[in-house]
Amino acid sequence: MGIHQSIVPCSELTVLKSIDGKVEKWKNRLVIQGSPNNCKQGEHYHDTFSPAPNCTTTRMLLCFIVQLGLVLSSVDVSSAYLHGRLPLDERMPIRMPKHLRKFDENGEEMFRILLGSCYGCPQSSKVWSDLRDKWLIDTFNKTGWTCTKTRRDPCLFVFTHAKDHKSKHARAGRFMGYINHHGRPGSQFSSADQNSFRTAETLSQNGFDNPKVNYTFLVVHTDDVDIVGQSQVDVDHIINLLHDRFKVTKSDPQVMLGLKRIIAPDGLSVEVTDGLHRRHGQRL
Repeated sequence: MGIHQSIVPCSELTVLKSIDGKVEKWKNRLVIQGSPNNCKQGEHYHDTFSPAPNCTTTRMLLCFIVQLGLVLSSVDVSSAYLHGRLPLDERMPIRMPKHLRKFDENGEEMFRILLGSCYGCPQSSKVWSDLRDKWLIDTFNKTGWTCTKTRRDPCLFVFTHAKDHKSKHARAGRFMGYINHHGRPGSQFSSADQNSFRTAETLSQNGFDNPKVNYTFLVVHTDDVDIVGQSQVDVDHIINLLHDRFKVTKSDPQVMLGLKRIIAPDGLSVEVTDGLHRRHGQRL
């Protein structure tokens, strides 16, 4: 197969996932021990860079929500790094944990070839982001949709959808199978917050007055995705296709990367606090 890299060890990692101090679930993963001693640039991988979203982008989207009455949904991509496939010249032999090792008839240890991206690989974030971005651009630039990656923030995608075009996936109950306890499909913040949003009539006063298309914005934090848009149907359609391709779970839109985002009852401000309840927001 042309595999000439040195052998890289791997191990099992058990982690605890919690929300607000409460145990949600345990995770057990097979991870590559990708330290510089084991994985060497130029031998096991080449590039590792993948973009991270700008904090200003997220703040701007929160402003759109409270000022323009846009809708928000958040999803989490399940095991995001495992979707990618390594380039041929970056596939590497790995040594399994002790209880999973196998030997041939002569007693010599056999090693497996890592074909896909895995947690712990130095290039795994880049492999995932390249796959994700290419899929978004290819999928949403046809059949009434356009999708553009912004220059200032490569983690922000702007979608337009022709209002006279109906998406075949956007129908009631389409993604009920993977909704979780955070709420119904398309649920945003609390009902009180939803009622406080500005009406869509303000959109025409703020630059979203194109009579032919709806706008949707998607910002991705590795595997956590915020989707903000004029149309809940369009937001749901994007989530449906993401789920069909990568498998996603609906997450609480009030929480992102450990920060809580709470819309004021009057709909005029959003407060962002961290786990220590320190404020990061101000009245708009």
